Amino acid sequence: MVLATFQTRHFDFTVVADTEQAAREALAQAWEKHCEQVRVFGVPFMQDDVNVYPVTPGVVLRDGRPI
Repeated sequence: MVLATFQTRHFDFTVVADTEQAAREALAQAWEKHCEQVRVFGVPFMQDDVNVYPVTPGVVLRDGRPI
């Protein structure tokens, strides 16, 4: 499992997925929906801005790393 995050100046997006690819695809789809909702067009989703962390259920992460 992975935890992926994407942050903008005003919003934070977070997804938990089985794979990194699935997480990235989910964030890209959410970005499109978000842009429609807030009526912002032409702002590309940048995969380089996605942070991906491997996760194990029950393990707490601090700044993306297990404590």
